[in-house]
Amino acid sequence: MDEEVVWEYHNALLLVDGDSLRLTAPGVAFLSSFNHPIATVVITGGSKRLNLASRALLDNQVKEATQPGIYCIANADFMQSGRCVLLLDVQLPSWPSPLRAIAASIASLLIVADYDDATMIAQMIHGLKEDNEDIEEFLPTLAWISDGNTMNFQPRTWPQIEDINLDAALALAKHVGQFTLPDQATSAYRNRLYLYALEKRVYGTSFTGNMMVSFIDGCLTPTSDGAIDLLAAWDQVVRLECEPIAAEALQTYRDAMDDVVTEGPPMELSGLQKLHSDVEAMAFSLYSSRATFKHAPARRQVKEKLKQNITELYDAQTNQLLAYSFSYCSKIRDELLQVHLQASQESIAEALNGFIQAYRAQAQGPKKEEILSDCLGTKGVAYLVEVNKRAYMSWTEEQLSDERKQLHEEYRAKQEKLVEHFTLQKDQLEERVRQEQTLWQKAQIATQARSNMDATEHKRLREDLSSAQRAILELQEENRRLQNTISEWQSKCQNLQDQVVAKENALQEEALVRSSLVDRLSEAIQQEQTIASKYEHQIAQVVNTSQAKDNQLRETQAQLHTVSEEKEMLQRKLNEFFLKASALPPVIQEHLICVESDTIEFADALSSFMST
Repeated sequence: MDEEVVWEYHNALLLVDGDSLRLTAPGVAFLSSFNHPIATVVITGGSKRLNLASRALLDNQVKEATQPGIYCIANADFMQSGRCVLLLDVQLPSWPSPLRAIAASIASLLIVADYDDATMIAQMIHGLKEDNEDIEEFLPTLAWISDGNTMNFQPRTWPQIEDINLDAALALAKHVGQFTLPDQATSAYRNRLYLYALEKRVYGTSFTGNMMVSFIDGCLTPTSDGAIDLLAAWDQVVRLECEPIAAEALQTYRDAMDDVVTEGPPMELSGLQKLHSDVEAMAFSLYSSRATFKHAPARRQVKEKLKQNITELYDAQTNQLLAYSFSYCSKIRDELLQVHLQASQESIAEALNGFIQAYRAQAQGPKKEEILSDCLGTKGVAYLVEVNKRAYMSWTEEQLSDERKQLHEEYRAKQEKLVEHFTLQKDQLEERVRQEQTLWQKAQIATQARSNMDATEHKRLREDLSSAQRAILELQEENRRLQNTISEWQSKCQNLQDQVVAKENALQEEALVRSSLVDRLSEAIQQEQTIASKYEHQIAQVVNTSQAKDNQLRETQAQLHTVSEEKEMLQRKLNEFFLKASALPPVIQEHLICVESDTIEFADALSSFMST
């Protein structure tokens, strides 16, 4: 069943190529009106392009514009699938212009209405590939349409080009195929083109009208060498799409954190930190779930900017919390000082304890302890000094004598405790010295024992090393023998290959001789049949001989493969031996290298290794 398609015709100039290449204000407004994913079908080619495109896609004819630029000549709504398709026409100027490259980059389907333009399309794709990575993500699907006498369609093909590099450039894009239209296209051909008029997607993201405007604007900013930077244009699209999402995530953080530090009693700094972590995670989750753009540094840059803004807000809220806590706790401190520090000299301790308990019960926030310590260090201490001064001045001689006696007794008790403590420390230190002396004596005995074991162990190790060296020499000799055998087999293989080539040449020569004889002896049919049967018998023998040689060659190659595996196994054993030898101490490695020196016992070498 054909899908119902409703076309609406326009003549909106989107991009003009005059004194400069620029977007038009009506074109920007027109594209911005499509706030949903859109598909873009771009028409390019010669003077018959609009006629061919109208016959292929539309029911009406459209007129060609005169001013160079990109025009939206129609848009279609697909009633069943809900697709929205913009039909764009490229009016090329007479001077060199990147207009067609920009149009191809924004197209989801590029209809080339002239096979003669195949070389220029290939050169355009080749140039974009040289200037951009991942060019396949930006290339449209290509459809080739031409005039003809009969209706014809060649699927998934494109006009052939002699230049291999340009033909390879065309192969990078997908192709609907080549259409030949003598008149109006049939519904089958039209539906095939409609099938490829899909949403414009880059790295899995569908383009809306605003994204299309941003992408075209990014393409209008060339690189230093004048090339179109498609990745930079995509990055600009991502930036413009991510910034509103980041602003919304920042506003979510601000809504959750505003006034939280000044509502009621101040919270603790740890509580603010936990709330900040939770709300920050929620903001980043909102950003990451909606900003799902790939291969765009702008996404990461916008996220870093969002993190910086959240950090600045958090720092401001932290400072606000500290100031609010300082004000709140200072007010409570002043109120409690008026109540609790009016006590008499007999109840000064109770007054201070009551002040501290009441302050800690009422004060809250990160400045709580700082205000209390500052208060006790200034006003509380000054008050206590003043009270104690008045108390000492009121004491009698008897009270002072009792106080001196009590202080003397406390001093003597502390002195006795210190003497007892230092005596205990002295005993422990002497015991530790005795233990260290005993350990040192045991170490001397162990050292002497190891030195006595050196001679025997060295001798044993030298014997083992000598055996290993003999084994290495044997393995090396076996390796040389295997290499000679391999060389012989390789020579035999080469001889067999030469024989096969000679036989093939002989077969070719015999075929030529047979053809010559058939031409010369065309009248002697019986004799020709006899000669042909002889030749067939000889060819069968040669083929059998060739097959036997091929079987012999495969057997030789299998034997060569077996010999190679044996060589690799011997090489691994040799490597393992050298690896084990390299793990030994330097003294033993030196004895391993110097075969002519005296043998050393294994126990002596091991004792030397243990002593090092």
